[in-house]
Amino acid sequence: MSRKHYILSFFLVASLLFLGGCAPKSPTEVLQAFTAEEHFAAARQCHDNPEDLSLAIWHYQQFLLDGDEAPELVPIAKIELEQCLKEFLAVAGISQSQNATIQDKEEQLRLLKMRNGELESWISRLNTENLSLRQALLKAQEGNK
Repeated sequence: MSRKHYILSFFLVASLLFLGGCAPKSPTEVLQAFTAEEHFAAARQCHDNPEDLSLAIWHYQQFLLDGDEAPELVPIAKIELEQCLKEFLAVAGISQSQNATIQDKEEQLRLLKMRNGELESWISRLNTENLSLRQALLKAQEGNK
């Protein structure tokens, strides 16, 4: 379904809660009134729109928290949540290397420091060689005078 249908259903639930005498104080209260199946349906609706992927992730997570109400949908929700997370990272422009674990980042840092040390050593050798070549050139120029 479209985003309009989702928003309409959101306000319909809020209206029903209000008419039932338990008026929600915030949109969060309306969302907490969703059943597990409603979270699953809302997640699927939001999953279709790239702008609503974060909301779809939230609904999948809420469904999985209350998944006891519909155990047959739990494996489907887990798969769709994983797919939704991948799509969200892709839309957000976050690569898998940016999503690496702390150990991976520590290993990358260690390798970068090691490479930095190698480069500093190479630069030092080049500076020494450059200095000796300049001194030889200066002697050669003084000898030609």
